Amino acid sequence: TQNGFFNRTKTALEQAKSNIRNLLLTNKGERLGNPTFGTNLLSLAFSQENTDLESRVEEEIRAAMSEFLPFINMS
Repeated sequence: TQNGFFNRTKTALEQAKSNIRNLLLTNKGERLGNPTFGTNLLSLAFSQENTDLESRVEEEIRAAMSEFLPFINMS
């Protein structure tokens, strides 16, 4: 049976996946009380300037992960 509105995670791996998804899909400024949480991936995706887009996306993800999920190793 399910208690609450959201599915529960049963393992640390499931929780890590959920945390990463939440971080990457949240736009900076979107979370009340923590305006720096999230990424600017949406604005990068629709940016007119496509020069070096891959490295800019990678840097955005690495910066957010190191700040908010430092316990996850991205090697």
